[in-house]
Amino acid sequence: MALAAISGEAPLSVLKPQAVRSSRQGCAAGVDQRGAHSAGLSGTFATARGTGNLKLAGRVWLQAGLLVPLARRRRRTRGLRTASAASSAPVAGKYDGPALDAYYGKNPLRAVSRLVEVVSRINAARTAWQDEAQPQQQRGQRLRDEVSSLGTVFVKLAQTMATRSDLVTKELGRELRVLQDSMGRFPDEVALETIREEFEWTGPVAARRPGPEGHEASKDGEPLFASLSAEPVAAASLAQVYRGNLLDGREVAVKVQRPGLADQVGLDFYVLRQMLSAVNAVMGATRSSEIAESVLSEVADGLFAEIDFTMEGQHIEKFMDLYGADCPDVVVPEVIWSRTRLKVLTTTWLLGRKPRDLNAQEKLRMVNLAAPCLSLQLMGAGFVHCDPHEGNMMLLEDGRLGLIDFGLVAQMTDVHQESMASAILSLLAEDYRALVPCFRGMGILSSQRDDDEDLKRPGETQPFAEALEEALTGGGGGRLVQESAGLDRRRAFGQLYEELSNLAFRYYFTLPSYYILVMRSFVTLEGIAFGADPDFNMYTTSSPYAFRRLLTPRTPEGKKLLEQTILEPVKDGAGRKLRLLTLLQGSLISGKSRAQQASAKEAARLATKTVAEVLLAAEGEELREILASLDSTELVEDLASKGAAPFRRAALSAALGRMRPTSDRQHRRQLRRMMRRHLSRAAQRRPLLVAKLLLQLLRALLP
Repeated sequence: MALAAISGEAPLSVLKPQAVRSSRQGCAAGVDQRGAHSAGLSGTFATARGTGNLKLAGRVWLQAGLLVPLARRRRRTRGLRTASAASSAPVAGKYDGPALDAYYGKNPLRAVSRLVEVVSRINAARTAWQDEAQPQQQRGQRLRDEVSSLGTVFVKLAQTMATRSDLVTKELGRELRVLQDSMGRFPDEVALETIREEFEWTGPVAARRPGPEGHEASKDGEPLFASLSAEPVAAASLAQVYRGNLLDGREVAVKVQRPGLADQVGLDFYVLRQMLSAVNAVMGATRSSEIAESVLSEVADGLFAEIDFTMEGQHIEKFMDLYGADCPDVVVPEVIWSRTRLKVLTTTWLLGRKPRDLNAQEKLRMVNLAAPCLSLQLMGAGFVHCDPHEGNMMLLEDGRLGLIDFGLVAQMTDVHQESMASAILSLLAEDYRALVPCFRGMGILSSQRDDDEDLKRPGETQPFAEALEEALTGGGGGRLVQESAGLDRRRAFGQLYEELSNLAFRYYFTLPSYYILVMRSFVTLEGIAFGADPDFNMYTTSSPYAFRRLLTPRTPEGKKLLEQTILEPVKDGAGRKLRLLTLLQGSLISGKSRAQQASAKEAARLATKTVAEVLLAAEGEELREILASLDSTELVEDLASKGAAPFRRAALSAALGRMRPTSDRQHRRQLRRMMRRHLSRAAQRRPLLVAKLLLQLLRALLP
C-alpha cells in the first residue's frame, strides 16, 4: 500500500473514514473482516513526502522491526494470546490477523529480515518512479520490477491499487495495471511431493508419466492418477496446472499450489500489519491509515481464500447450482473431490480455444454467451465470477462457453444489486443526476447530505452531481461523447468507469472492491467484443436483467430506488407517471446503426416481457402498487404512444392469460380491475385518447 503515494500526488491521505467503512462491504471472497487494530502502511508514504519525512519514515520502519517482539510481549502480558493460536499455523481460506500476529510473532528475526527486504524494495520503487530524468516507460518498468520481486502479496496489492483511482494517480495506476509476478515455474518433483503430502500417499502419483528421456516412470502400488503430463501446461504465482487422466479414463486438470505459498503469504501480511501498527504508534491514526487497513483486509481476505483450493471447488459447484439451468450454454469443470485437497484441485478438463485464437465471429459468439450470464450473476443471486480474463474463458468445440478459475468471486448484497440496477437504468434514461443515490447504495458515496457538500475536496467548488453529469455528457472538453464509426463511447462500461475514476481526485469517495471486480469483468468482455463488433452494446444485454432486479426489490432502499427510477412527476405536479419508455428510448441503447437499433428493439421486447411477468408474479406487489398510484390520463397517453407498442402487446398477453400460465390468477384479476379503473378515469377527461388505446389493443389481437 505504500505504492499508493509513490507518485507523491495520490489523494490517499485526505480520503474520509466513512468511505473506508463503505468499501469494506464489498469483500472479494465474502470472508469476515479481521485485524481491525491495524493502521495504514500507506500513511508512511502519504505523510512522508520529502527528504526529512523520508528519514522519519525510515525510523518508523526500524521501529516496526523493534516493535515485533515488543508487541508480542505486550499481548502475552495482557492475556491476549492463547495456546492454540500460538501453536497453529495460519489457515488458508480465512484471514485472521491476530492469529498471524501470534504465530509469526514467535520468530521476530525472520519478520525483521523480511521487513528490511520490503522496505528496501519499496524505497527503490519510489526512487525509480520519482526519477523525472528518466522516461516514464523506463521508470514504470523499474517500478514494476521492484514490486514483482517481492512476490505474490505485493503484486496482488499493487494490482488492487491500480484499479483504485481513489488511492493512486492515473499515471501510477496505468503502470501498475500491467504488473505481473516474476515467479517462474517450480520443479515438477516438488509438485509431485506436494500431491503426496496432501493425500498422505506412499504409492506412485501417476501410473504413466513421461520421464526426462521420454520413458515411463512408475512405482509399485496403486496410483492416484492414470497419467500426468511431464510439465505443467500453465503456471502462475499461486500454482501450476498439469494435464492428466483419472483411473476411469476421464481427462483432468490438476492444479498444484506453489510450495511454501501459504507460509509466505502469512508472513508478508504479518509484516505489513506490524508496519501499520508501528506507523499508528508513532504518528497516530490517520485517514490514510484507515484506508490502507481497509485495502489490506480486502486483499488478504481474497488471497487467503484463493490459496484454499477446496474453497475454489465449492465456488464452482455453487456457480452451477445457481446458474446452470439459466445458462445452459455456459460450462464449468466438474470438481473431482476424491482428488482434491487444500493445495491440490482436480477438475475435469475443458477442451477449447482462448479468445486470442478465435476469429471475429467466434469472439462475438463468446461474448454473447458470457455477457448474459454475467448480467444474471450480477442481478440474480449476486454470486459473481470475478476473474473472466482471456486466460479463463474459452470457446468449446461444441460452441459453448467454458469458464475456469473460480478462486476470485464476489458476493453482492441486495442493496448493492438494487442500486446497480437502478444505476444502469438511469444511465439508459440519461438521467445522470439520478446516479447519486444509486452510488450511495453501492457504497461509493458516503455523504448523507442532499447538497453533497461534504464530498468536495479542498478547493473544489462544483457540486458532485453537476460534475458527474458534465463528465457523462462530455461537457468541459467533450472527451466522452465521441463517435468513431458510429460508436458512442458512453455505451462502454469501461469508459464510464474511467470517467468516474477521474472524479475521485476531486471528490471524497471510494470504489468498493466488489464494484471494481464486477466492472473489470464487464470491461474484459467489452474489450473482446469491440475487437469483433464496434456496435456491441453491453447495456442492451444487461438492461432486461436490471429491469427484473429493480422491479422486485427486497429492501426498503430498493423500494425507494424503484420509485425514483421508473416514476417522474406529471407537468402540473398533481400525480406521477411512468418513464419506462424513456428508459428504453435513450440514445445509449438505441444507437444509430441498423445493428444497434435491432439490438435495442430486442432489449425493449425482453424488458417489456419482464415487466408483464413481474406484474403477474408474487414478487411484483411493489410494482402493482406503483401502477395503481399513477395518474390515469398520463398512463393511457403513454400506452397509446407509438413507442409503447411492445408494452401494449405485453400488457394484453398478461391480461388475457397468454403469459405465465402458472401465475396467480388473483394477480391477473387484480391487474384487470386496475386497468379498468385507469381507463374509466382517463375516459372522463380524454375519451378520444382512451378510444385510440382500445383500438390499438384490438389491432394487437389480430394475427
